[in-house]
Amino acid sequence: MRFVTPVEHRLWPCIAICEHGRACRDCCWPWTGTLTRNGLPMILVKRKDTWRNVSASRLVWEMEHKEILPAHLMALHTCRNVTCCNPSHLMQGTKQDWALHIKDQDWTKRFWQHVRICLHGIECPYCCWEWQGPRHSWGYGIFNLKVDGQWKHLRASRVIWEIWHGHPLPEPLWALHHCDNPCCCNIMHLYPGTPAMNTRDMCIRGRASTTHVQRGESHGRAKLAAVDIPDIWKLHAQGLSAEAIAQRIGKSSTSSIKHVLHLRSWGHISRPLIAGES
Repeated sequence: MRFVTPVEHRLWPCIAICEHGRACRDCCWPWTGTLTRNGLPMILVKRKDTWRNVSASRLVWEMEHKEILPAHLMALHTCRNVTCCNPSHLMQGTKQDWALHIKDQDWTKRFWQHVRICLHGIECPYCCWEWQGPRHSWGYGIFNLKVDGQWKHLRASRVIWEIWHGHPLPEPLWALHHCDNPCCCNIMHLYPGTPAMNTRDMCIRGRASTTHVQRGESHGRAKLAAVDIPDIWKLHAQGLSAEAIAQRIGKSSTSSIKHVLHLRSWGHISRPLIAGES
């Protein structure tokens, strides 16, 4: 394949080649040009009379090997640096090939030892692959990994997403679960999203937990009972003050009754419909 000169002239100036020169096989050469919103290096290339955005790392691989990379294959990073354009750090393959390749590395061997893959194998889109290692109190898998010289506790779902896709998940995003199983590490069950998307999905799917919000009689400082609330509203409709209501129902705390009448507490119990109201 013959690459036109203008592409080379636009490509290489955007690659920060290390001080050791083009013969270096160890250092990463970060891309300094245009990035997608996911942090992937992109460059505009004319192919088949059509201008299109092409992965810069893909183009570097093709120029190095002097052949077009088939559409079903990717230029994957063995260094896990998504902006790296050092040809020595690039390999061709599918996402499945990347997952199998990365399993051979030391820390990933330790990671995969904690993942219970189902009997259908690594391409199964249905079963959950539950994390067998340490878990967060909410059930999320925790994996200890040394990053920039410091040990960090990472969510296993985030780590498996980065392993599978071959590049880090941008920091504002989380690895969310389609399956609602927090310890699942099946990449088919994961998708990137923001904390706000996670909260929205939790509410839509009816998973919004109230176990961490103590209310009503379960609250340690509750002075009233659930059966008192309808009576409080009925007596209030009769014109009784909070002090009179407290005496009537046999409670000493008038402030608790005022909180009910001002809708500051016990709001989860519906106010009864009083005669004459509509």
